Amino acid sequence: MSHNNLIRTIKNNIVISICILSVLMASLIMLLEFIQYKQDVVQIRERYIEEQKAMIKDRVLEFIDYVEFVKSSSERDMERNLISRVEAAWQSIDYMYKTYKNEMPEETLKELIKNGLRNVRFGSEDHYYFIEDSKGNNVLFAYDLEMEGLNYWDLQDSQGNYTVQEEIHLALAQGAGMVEGYWPKPNDYYGENYLKRTYVKYFEPYDWIIGTGAYLKDSERNAKQEILMRMESIRFGKQGYIFANTYDGIALVLDGQVVTEYKNIWELEDPNGYKVIQAEREAVKNPDGEYIYYVWNKLAEEAAAPKVSFIKGIEDWEWMIGSGVYLDDVELIIADRQSQMVSKFRSTMINISILTLLVLGIIYSITTQMTRRIKHNLLVFTDFFREASEEDKTINLDQVGYEEFEELGIRVNEMVKARADVQSELAKVNENLEIMVSKRTSELESKIEDLGIMQDKLIQKEKMAIVGELVPGFAHDINTPVGVAITANSFVQEKIKMIRSNFEEGKLKRSMIENCLEDISESTSIIENNLRLSAEQIQSFKRLSIDQSIDEFRTFDLVAYIKEISLSLSPLLKSGQHSVEIGAPENLEIVSYPGVYFQVLSNLISNSVVHGFTGREKGVIRIEMSADESNLRIKYSDNGIGIEGKYLDKIFNPYFTTKKHAGGSGIGLNIVYNLISTTLDGSITCESQFGEGTTFFIEVEKNLSERPEVSEYEDLN
Repeated sequence: MSHNNLIRTIKNNIVISICILSVLMASLIMLLEFIQYKQDVVQIRERYIEEQKAMIKDRVLEFIDYVEFVKSSSERDMERNLISRVEAAWQSIDYMYKTYKNEMPEETLKELIKNGLRNVRFGSEDHYYFIEDSKGNNVLFAYDLEMEGLNYWDLQDSQGNYTVQEEIHLALAQGAGMVEGYWPKPNDYYGENYLKRTYVKYFEPYDWIIGTGAYLKDSERNAKQEILMRMESIRFGKQGYIFANTYDGIALVLDGQVVTEYKNIWELEDPNGYKVIQAEREAVKNPDGEYIYYVWNKLAEEAAAPKVSFIKGIEDWEWMIGSGVYLDDVELIIADRQSQMVSKFRSTMINISILTLLVLGIIYSITTQMTRRIKHNLLVFTDFFREASEEDKTINLDQVGYEEFEELGIRVNEMVKARADVQSELAKVNENLEIMVSKRTSELESKIEDLGIMQDKLIQKEKMAIVGELVPGFAHDINTPVGVAITANSFVQEKIKMIRSNFEEGKLKRSMIENCLEDISESTSIIENNLRLSAEQIQSFKRLSIDQSIDEFRTFDLVAYIKEISLSLSPLLKSGQHSVEIGAPENLEIVSYPGVYFQVLSNLISNSVVHGFTGREKGVIRIEMSADESNLRIKYSDNGIGIEGKYLDKIFNPYFTTKKHAGGSGIGLNIVYNLISTTLDGSITCESQFGEGTTFFIEVEKNLSERPEVSEYEDLN
């Protein structure tokens, strides 16, 4: 077999280590740079997106401020226009009145004034003059001559406002003023009612109220047109613009262009199937606006790109105003950063390679000198080990050149001396070892035998404790009906004596005989019933006592048997007014060892009373059973204090109890576990919540095959 040369291996390992170290350093630097690059990319992308989001939000909010300004300005302009129109008419009427009041009849002058105002229109057919007097009579209504002369004092608008009365009261009280009402527009196709503002002024000489009005819808329409044209002209950055849609998906400004024809884009989707307009509608539900993310074509380009837009609603117009930016622009910045990183990688690798070559040259020269001296020292040790295998020889330390090898030589010499001492001591130890082992083995066998005897006694004690608890209660249950029977029998004897006495004295009557016979009949019924009850108690206790020998194998009704167990344990249960509830199908017959079921259930019930119902009364134990063709499932539960979680995995361990001070043996549940898992070939598990009760789940074979021998308990594990 060939072997590697140690010196050559050391030199090669040093060179390889330096190369590996250089590679690791380069890799580490590259990794750190790459991590920094990744962090920079994340920061650049996040910072860019946040800056762009803030920018488009500012654009949208600025434009909405502009919209609000235009809305308020248009309303103010409309009001100023109404005032100027009415003032002009009033001045004209005042001039004609003062000029011609003494030159022509009053009615002629009034007709002249009305005719002059009747044909005046401004803005559209919807804007005209009207005149009414302080009693609500229509003096002039340019739009419909048939309404002139009618009284409209009680006229209401669509909202139920008495606008004519408001106009008259305002004019008489203040001389002039503005009134609002909801009226249909002339020639309106939809027949809707619109908000209309009317300015009126009182002309006292004729008791006239002169006025004109305008619909805010018209002012609003003009303002909207102005706003849309303004929106179309806005551009910022490379692809920035403002867009607008209505709440129901009608496009107003799309891709920076005013939409002149009706276009509903409610179902419009981006390439990923994202319904953009519907997302905008969800966004404007937030009064402060929200961002949406989708894919959209760039202006004058066919390629779609990721985009984020800020959307905010104008509630009274039901407009959705938005602006967005394309997120792929940030990739140009990231690409530049990546180029810088690659360039830095290349420079770093060149520098590390040059440095590695220089270090390798220096290290190679140094290691060559060192390996020569190491080789000489190794030869000294090689010669020593060759000779030491045949005789107790030590190393000559004068031939060693390094402190480390000198220390090794000292330890080797000590080892040679110690080896001789150990060989001597080893011979002595071997003589005593067999004696010590034999003695210790005998002691352990004796202790194991004692533990087995103690274990048998504890198990028998546990079983007898249950019987001891049953016997006093059983005696009480027998004494009660027997005592009643004895009392009834004494009553019968008294009645017989009374009949005999009356018969001998000749006082016996038919009614007396009938009453006595009725009393005797009732008493014999009482005697019979109580003696039958006593017999049933004795038979049940006898059957359960026999079944405690768990090697009896038979077919039996499990439900009826559990009821007998419950009855036999009634003295234990009555001590705290506890009860047992049984839930199971009728006639649940099984083939098994009834004694095993007695030991399992009596242990569980005793455990519930002693541990679960400590300090409690009227506890409830419920035993539920179900079965199929092969398996029987029993769910045993109580509503006691439960078991702490830290004890749950220990309750089936032998000798584990939380009541050692109260005489608990700790083997009751272990007996249950072993009887179920071995004799009944089944399983038992426990669930408990401290303070809320305990539940045991048992699953066994329904019909067992009889076994040759069944011990009263199996090995405790």
